[in-house]
Amino acid sequence: MLVVLVFCVLGTVVLSIPAVQSRLARMAVERINSDFGTNIQIDRIRVSLITWDTSVRGIYIEDYQQDTLAYIRQLKTSILSLRDLAGGTLEFGDISVDGLYLNMKTYRDAPDTNLGIFISKLDDGQPRAPGTPPFYFHTGKIKLRNSRFALVDENLETPRVLDFTDLRIDAGEFTILGPEVRTRIEGLSMHTSQGVDVRQLSAGFAYSPEQMTFDSLVLETPGSSLKGSLRFDYRREDLAEFTDSVRVTAEFAESTISLDEINPFYDGFGTGKTALFSTGVSGTLNRLQLQNLLLVTDNTGIRGNFDFENLFDSTRPFRMEAGIRDITTSYYQLRGLMPRLLGNSLPDFVRRLGQFTLRGQATVTENSIDTQMNIQSAIGSSYADLQLTGFDDVNKAQYTGFVSLIDFDLGGFTGNSSLGKATLDVNVEGQGFSPENLNTEIIGQVYSFGFNGYEYTEVAVSGILKDQLFDGSLNSNDPNFIFNFTGLADFGSRQNTFNFVASVAYADLHRLNFVNDSISVFKGDVTMDIIGNTLDDIEGDIRFSKTSFQNANNTYYFEDFKVSSRFEADSIRTIDINSPDIITGYVMGRFRIAELGKLLKNSVGSIYTNYQPDSISPGQELSFNFRIYNKIVEVFFPEVSFGPNTFIRGEIVADEGDFKLNFKSPGIYAYGNELDTIDVRVDNKNPLFNTYISVKDISTVYYDLKDFQLINTTLADTLFFRTEFKGGSQYNDRYNLNFYHTFTEGNKSVIGLKRSDVSFKGNTWVLNREGNSRNKVILSPGLDSVVIEEIAMNNEDREEILLRGQLADSTYKDLELRFKIVSLGKVTPDIEGLALGGEINGVLNVLQEDNVYLPIGNLEISDFALNQQVLGDLDIGIVGNRDLSEFSVNTQLTDQGRERFSLFGTILNTGEYPTANLNASFQDFALEPFGPLAEGVLSEVRGQVNGSALIQGDLRNPDLNGMLYLNRAGLGIPYLNVNYDLNSNAAVRLFNQNIEFQDFRLTDTAAGTQANLNGTISHQYFADWTLNLDIETLQDRFLILNTEFEEEALYYGQAFVVGTGRIYGPTTALKIEFDGASARGTSLKIPISDVASLGDYSFINFMEKGEGSSVATGRTLKEYEALELKFDLVVTPEAEVEIVVDQRTGSSLKGTGEGIIFMEINTDGKFNMWGDFVVVTGQYRLKYGGVIDKTFKVRPGGTINWDGDPLQALLNMEAVYELNANPAPLLDNTGYTRRIPTEVVVRLSEELEQPTVDFDIQFPGTSSVVKSELEYRLQDPTVEERNALFLLAQGTFVNDRTGLNQQAVTGNIYQTASSLFNQVLSTGSDVFNLGVSYESGYQDPNADIATEDRIGVTVSTRISDRILFNGRFGVPVGGVEESAVAGDAEIQLLLNEEGTLSARIFNRQNEIQQFLADRQGYTQGFGLSYEVDFNSFRDLLRQLFTNKEAPEPKGENQSAAPPQVMGQDSLIRFYTKNQKPF
Repeated sequence: MLVVLVFCVLGTVVLSIPAVQSRLARMAVERINSDFGTNIQIDRIRVSLITWDTSVRGIYIEDYQQDTLAYIRQLKTSILSLRDLAGGTLEFGDISVDGLYLNMKTYRDAPDTNLGIFISKLDDGQPRAPGTPPFYFHTGKIKLRNSRFALVDENLETPRVLDFTDLRIDAGEFTILGPEVRTRIEGLSMHTSQGVDVRQLSAGFAYSPEQMTFDSLVLETPGSSLKGSLRFDYRREDLAEFTDSVRVTAEFAESTISLDEINPFYDGFGTGKTALFSTGVSGTLNRLQLQNLLLVTDNTGIRGNFDFENLFDSTRPFRMEAGIRDITTSYYQLRGLMPRLLGNSLPDFVRRLGQFTLRGQATVTENSIDTQMNIQSAIGSSYADLQLTGFDDVNKAQYTGFVSLIDFDLGGFTGNSSLGKATLDVNVEGQGFSPENLNTEIIGQVYSFGFNGYEYTEVAVSGILKDQLFDGSLNSNDPNFIFNFTGLADFGSRQNTFNFVASVAYADLHRLNFVNDSISVFKGDVTMDIIGNTLDDIEGDIRFSKTSFQNANNTYYFEDFKVSSRFEADSIRTIDINSPDIITGYVMGRFRIAELGKLLKNSVGSIYTNYQPDSISPGQELSFNFRIYNKIVEVFFPEVSFGPNTFIRGEIVADEGDFKLNFKSPGIYAYGNELDTIDVRVDNKNPLFNTYISVKDISTVYYDLKDFQLINTTLADTLFFRTEFKGGSQYNDRYNLNFYHTFTEGNKSVIGLKRSDVSFKGNTWVLNREGNSRNKVILSPGLDSVVIEEIAMNNEDREEILLRGQLADSTYKDLELRFKIVSLGKVTPDIEGLALGGEINGVLNVLQEDNVYLPIGNLEISDFALNQQVLGDLDIGIVGNRDLSEFSVNTQLTDQGRERFSLFGTILNTGEYPTANLNASFQDFALEPFGPLAEGVLSEVRGQVNGSALIQGDLRNPDLNGMLYLNRAGLGIPYLNVNYDLNSNAAVRLFNQNIEFQDFRLTDTAAGTQANLNGTISHQYFADWTLNLDIETLQDRFLILNTEFEEEALYYGQAFVVGTGRIYGPTTALKIEFDGASARGTSLKIPISDVASLGDYSFINFMEKGEGSSVATGRTLKEYEALELKFDLVVTPEAEVEIVVDQRTGSSLKGTGEGIIFMEINTDGKFNMWGDFVVVTGQYRLKYGGVIDKTFKVRPGGTINWDGDPLQALLNMEAVYELNANPAPLLDNTGYTRRIPTEVVVRLSEELEQPTVDFDIQFPGTSSVVKSELEYRLQDPTVEERNALFLLAQGTFVNDRTGLNQQAVTGNIYQTASSLFNQVLSTGSDVFNLGVSYESGYQDPNADIATEDRIGVTVSTRISDRILFNGRFGVPVGGVEESAVAGDAEIQLLLNEEGTLSARIFNRQNEIQQFLADRQGYTQGFGLSYEVDFNSFRDLLRQLFTNKEAPEPKGENQSAAPPQVMGQDSLIRFYTKNQKPF
């Protein structure tokens, strides 16, 4: 063992000798060089015989050109097998390489790189001799540091392609087997000569003479992260032309690439951009194909397939074939993405598309585009099939092809807001995109085109479009614009030329949005033949022919006319207009149209010495004379009209400052303002006056003037004015004003006030009583600054108002207004419902800085009054600090030394809007003065307010918090004629923007009924007021209506309700809803006053000029602003409804009933009702012609149905009038002497407003023989109606030989007397009732039949609980036998407890005399009757044959409410929720 150890030590020492190591190195590579023909050299090898660790220095590999292929400064490893090493198999442990330099070079015209040739020597491609292994090199792990890789191609213009320095590699399983190399790169970093740092690269690497692969490739740089796979396929000779011959195949997914790191290889992308992408790559670098590319960078997204040619060779032309599935980008994004390719070639119009999306095919070169593309953009859709060339100069680019636009916003594309969307198909061929370079031919169809807010359709265009020139034709078949244009419009020549004919067959200018009139149609032909560049040098004619114009008033036809412009030899220009329908006249002279405004201004200003004239061209002068016709004014300004013989004439000589003008018109009406008899004369050289204006009457929408006269003259450099006029609705206000106008040296206008007087509201005020020079206003030339030095007003009572201050544009105002013993009513305008009174003293300053208004002042108003009620003395004090950031407010209203109202606190002006911190308090503050403000909606507003409130926050919408209490308060509602008192100490809570009413008790002053009111009233910025109030009736009823009859009233009477209501909504649309039932005491009357006969209508109506053409026939509810009422009522029998059929005669329908009614009422005159009313009881009182006055009983079960209009309700009612009448006249039978029970039935149907009245006569209890005969006689409706009227008028039947006689009057008198007498005899109970009647007979001497009058007695008594007696007895009066007694009697015996079984014994007068006419016959009889109530035949049988008693109800059914029935025999029954009808 010791010997072995000694041997190893000695061997190590020997091997460490440099000569020995060199020898061993040569031995290691001689075998390789000999076997493979390589030149590999090793400087030194150091091997540890103990660990076999090996260190190799100076490894040099020479290429076939005796240049360095590779050099390794030091390599460290361990030898795994000496035997294998000796046999040429290089298998090592982990290898650490320091200072590797790999110089991969392609020599000029060489077929392969030096590395490829070196590797090929390791495998010559020939079959190895048996037993000869291929070159083999393997290590488990290899680590490179401080290394370098260079790629050089001497065939390129720039030979050095790549130069990687600071190369660091960590790889595993590095194997060289013959010419193949494989390894797993775990980490790679380096620095490239292009400035790109690779921080990390990992991949499965494999190399062979035909292929190089990077599987599972991950590449990270400072700006990029690539994930995917990469493969290079080549032949050895391809490597000499790497970018053209080596095929690249790659797949990248979810990768990020910095375009800054691509630019060193292809300098075509923008800087500072990063792209997310996924794609498949194939082809060579100069014929690169990207499949399924998805790339997103900034706001640009790209999807599609792209083929690039010469992408990496700038010496050859670039070309791209694109199959674009989706490119979403914008003009600036595209230019930023590829500035070298698109920066100068992308047309500027692309910018106006905004964000857009492309889909289609495109071929792009450096100066051309051939595309078939759909474009979706924010301004519309389009399709283009274009060939564009010459993009090296975009302004001269040429194009040809087809363009289609779909809903394309031309306004957004061109920047012209007048243009709208367009849909069109056109063929184009030309060049240039900018207006100055445009020269194209366009042919196509415009399907729709927006201009000035209107969409034109069906327009065909054909012509040449150049810079400011169109030569061609336009044809429009739009339904609102049918025209044809043919000719030339040239704006681009030295002189503009217009030579065209425009024929307008129809142009609706209203629909085309050129005018606002509802009807505005133009037709006509325009021929233009003029030349010139400006209005000052245009010469030629414009002719109008076949011209007409239609508006809402009329259709106007204009005679053919012409406008001519001519220049004479001496440069005098004449413009003639000769239209007898529009304007006739001329303007002649030397003038410039653009300077006419300044010319006129200078002519007027020349009056002033200090006036600084505007600069104009010298030598201008003109004269004019025009007569204006009203037809043209009516056409273009329908709300303006000129009287006949309106003219204007005058002349101007600019250099001499001479200006004369004369304007006269009998009247001008404009926009609701009317001026009558206008005369304006101006002559600035006239020594007596310069201007005279006279207007007889001026009527405006605000104020009326009369006898207006103004005259002015010039003294020195000042214009003095005197004007007099009357004003006001009654022309009681008088104005006598003296003022002057001049200019300062700084060209500022000065308007000064001389002593003047104004009579306003019956009070005369004197302005500038002292006549000093301080009463003036100074205005800057641009009117952006106004200084009021002083304006003083006072009167004989020594009241004085003083105004001073200044204004700067719209952002600054500082005005001070002083009052001295001024009566408030004299200076305040009339305000409806609010009359102010008191005496003002103090000062008020209004300061505005930007949008903030700050009042500062101290006003004292003694005896301050509202609506003639003095409230006390009002002191208003507002004081601000130095920087106007805080204001103190202190306001009090005192009455006889007692404070009624106070407001104190601060207002801060530190934010955008002023904020408040104020305290308001009330002490017995009266509400009565504020009643007139609510006049028409509320009345008799009364009471006193106590309490306090805090006002905090934004002054525009402050928070109000506090409590107020009302005493002796109340109010009335006039249109309901109700008045309510409020409970004492009624509490009102204020919080934020809400006013809360807490348990208000309303008590009506008429009946003392009560209700509770709760809820809130809220607002926003004191403008949007909203109510949310709930009302609940107390006890059993509450009065909501108490009105008397008035003409045209839709309803009146008293209405009591029980239930709940709600008042809610904004005050501009207030709603009142009530859900409840009618209550005791309700008596609602609905008058029907529209009963009319034929004579009530006139077929010819005479109206004053200007009145409307319609005659109003309906009635509407009085209008009360902002109110809508909704009532959902259950009508009970306690409520009485009366329909007054005829107010003149007193006919009415009155009764009680049940129903459900919903009503809607609002301020627009709406009064709607829905629901049903079923009669329970009622009577119909019919009065007619002073003859008929009968009271009918209304049969239960009748209905009134409302379905909207209350006067169009549908009636279905029957009223019965009962009487006894002898039918003998109708039967023509003198033997019939008995009066039989007769019922006259009046049926009311159809609409409530004009019901249909039908009569029917029925005979209850009459024998079938007589009844049949009577019905036969009455089958003719005229006969039946005639007999019904006679039965009502005189109580008898009639035939065709009888008529109305005096009995119609006496009979009614007798019947009324009988009715009154029976009321006296009535006992008010059903035990005994006695009545007296007088029945008139028929005593017509012309008739064959006569019957006597009869006086009768009716008796109804209950003898006992089981015996009832009813009788009617009469004695003839004035007949043959006055002692005869006739009548009927009946005794009824109740035979069981229920009263359903009874026996009847009767004695009845015979209906027909059998033998003797002067004697009465009688019939007696006895009978039994049994009554059974049943719902079905089965129920009838059960009750007849079953004695089983119904079981006693149990449980909660014992207390169940009985079903409610609407009247007797009603088919409508109401059950409670837990009851079932069967």
